[in-house]
Amino acid sequence: MRCPECQIAVAGGTTCPACHQPVPERETFGGQGAYYLRVLLGVSAVVVALFFTLSILGWGWGRTVYRFTVSQWRWLYLALIALPIGIGIYNWVEMHNDEITVTDEYIERRSRWGVQRLAWRDVKGFHSHSIVPRRSWLWRTFAVKRWLSREYLMWHLPWQSYELVGPPDAKGGDLVILLEPGTIDEFPWLLSLINERIGEPEEG
Repeated sequence: MRCPECQIAVAGGTTCPACHQPVPERETFGGQGAYYLRVLLGVSAVVVALFFTLSILGWGWGRTVYRFTVSQWRWLYLALIALPIGIGIYNWVEMHNDEITVTDEYIERRSRWGVQRLAWRDVKGFHSHSIVPRRSWLWRTFAVKRWLSREYLMWHLPWQSYELVGPPDAKGGDLVILLEPGTIDEFPWLLSLINERIGEPEEG
């Protein structure tokens, strides 16, 4: 593990020798579904506020409501309001159960597709890939997340996915834990913990 304060490698469950703060035995990372829901609800609220503000300035509240109900564009207005909400709810459903746990012994991912656990000693490869449009899970669940994700807005990370490759699973194929930006909270810290255990990823 790593000390959250000093950013140095320290065994989990012990005390950091530099700052004397306890180092957790495990770190847990949730999905970003709730984050996208909040952001997109905010987008819808801004659209509603802007529409009614501009309308009321011109016609007044009563006239605005009347013109809205009889307007042939009302379905377009409703779509502009409802679409961000729908995308936010979809992403929340997709990711609200996602969870990644990291310890000194293993990394584990829980999602609606099941549980994947990979011991660090069994890792056969750690690879990074530039995300190709229309090929990634992230793109298929709305490319708008490319611009709203914390990786882009806050952390300025390269738009890359990461794969941890392990031994064959029960189906005979290699166990692969896929990590994509825009899906996991505190992504930079997760990558630093992985790097501390197995080093930097190989490209390609």
